[in-house]
Amino acid sequence: MASQKRVYDLLPIKAYKDLKKEIDNFIEGDFEPFVLEDYISSPVALARINANLSQLELAKLMDVFQAYISRLKSTQKAFKSDECNKKD
Repeated sequence: MASQKRVYDLLPIKAYKDLKKEIDNFIEGDFEPFVLEDYISSPVALARINANLSQLELAKLMDVFQAYISRLKSTQKAFKSDECNKKD
């Protein structure tokens, strides 16, 4: 028998806070913690999310364009330093 992966819904934090009591009553012990690593395979995206940075914020810190960060997330290949879209 194949193992079944649980399905999660993401809620805006305000909606979650408004519904927290109802959610807690519904779950009643059937809670499995959300593990971000199970859903984000890109190490760049995972590190960025854990640092609470947007792609644009990370790009500014690295002095590159946001598109480069997006490309890093979607491809797992290494880029040569001359390909990294440094801002002039």
